[in-house]
Amino acid sequence: TAIEALRAGAGDFLLKPFRVTQVLNAFKHGLERARLKRENWVLRRSLSQRTPAADGLVGRSIVIRGLQAALQRVASVDSTVLLTGESGTGKELAALALHRLSAHAPAPFVPVNCARASAAAIEAELFGQTGSGERRDGLFVYAQGGTLFLDEVNELPLPLQATLLRAIETRRIRPLGSEQEIPVELRIVAASSRPLRDEVDAGRFGRELYYRLQVVE
Repeated sequence: TAIEALRAGAGDFLLKPFRVTQVLNAFKHGLERARLKRENWVLRRSLSQRTPAADGLVGRSIVIRGLQAALQRVASVDSTVLLTGESGTGKELAALALHRLSAHAPAPFVPVNCARASAAAIEAELFGQTGSGERRDGLFVYAQGGTLFLDEVNELPLPLQATLLRAIETRRIRPLGSEQEIPVELRIVAASSRPLRDEVDAGRFGRELYYRLQVVE
């Protein structure tokens, strides 16, 4: 029975009668395996998206020095940050620098491009999914304790914007197909290639979500 359970995907098994310490150790080992799995996934994702300039901001101009000083100040404040600028201006590099300067640096930096997938796919990627005997953790879970970078957040459809707003307000997420909520603790840095204020005025972006994201802009 134990062999069949392990082949079916069980992480561990206990023989009756068992002691409380055995149960606690089983949970401890399971959580450790889950943590290693998340770290391995984040590492592989980071390596696949790594660019030669991803180690930090490069430059000695007044503008770059001003940006570096601003990031230093913001890093010490654990608030949501909104970065705006045209494509190619280095918003992800600024987000990565912000992560490395903050108290979240030991935990993962998880970037996601909100414009590269359908609404259903990006929702499952962000919040996770359960069903058909399988469970897939979302990027909110993988970024626990660290920074979740939402690039091109302006491309999120309005219904998904409402889901994101609730996650930011409650610090809890609900995977697709699940009735249970998962608490999350992380920093969110969002980026937009278009001024979000204009998107709000045009009715393409939620006003409440905009105010939640631009605590520091």
